[in-house]
Amino acid sequence: MGEGRGAMGGGRGELRGRGRGGAERERERETRQQPGPMLRPSYPIPPLLLKEIILSVDVAIMSGGVLQEESERRGAGLLPPWVKPLLETTFFSNCRFHGEPTNMYCLGCCMTDALCSSCLASHPGHHFVQIRRSSYHDVVRVNEIPKAVDISGIQTYVINSAKVIFLNERPQMRPSKSLTNACRICDRSLLDSFSYCSLGCKVIHLSPLSLKISFSNFIHVQC
Repeated sequence: MGEGRGAMGGGRGELRGRGRGGAERERERETRQQPGPMLRPSYPIPPLLLKEIILSVDVAIMSGGVLQEESERRGAGLLPPWVKPLLETTFFSNCRFHGEPTNMYCLGCCMTDALCSSCLASHPGHHFVQIRRSSYHDVVRVNEIPKAVDISGIQTYVINSAKVIFLNERPQMRPSKSLTNACRICDRSLLDSFSYCSLGCKVIHLSPLSLKISFSNFIHVQC
């Protein structure tokens, strides 16, 4: 009798052991079937950029009529036709006709070809701007920009006693930890009274249906 009860007790213990093992295996199976955590980017998205992305996505899902109103409200349709070609032009190469540095741009032709001083004779009656260099970046003097272009909010700099603005963005790979104000597009540190570091950044921000993300934003590393 004692041996029988011992055998029965051992059988119940073995069944309980198998039951616990089965429950653990079931929990492991359920865990494997559950979706894993969302993958996060290796680098944090700057708060200012994230704000712009959310704003742009909200605008993009609106109806066409609302999008048109948003574009008009932000002044996207008020840019002169030469602005974007100017921003896409490469300057300071040698002119293929005269061999001189190409540091001039014709606002009347709206092309993406830079001109040298000898090329100007073939553009009679047109308005030109001279492009200059500062820290390997293109700048233009404020007093040479037609009044039709609204440059409010773009930070100005003084070079050789003249106010200038940069044509395109100059992203900072390592923004200052004490940063209080930054460009809405590339996160470059700015004085508190400005919103953009360059004409190009303001154009990007005003562009309709734009997510306002440049390649430099994707590789931006915030420390």
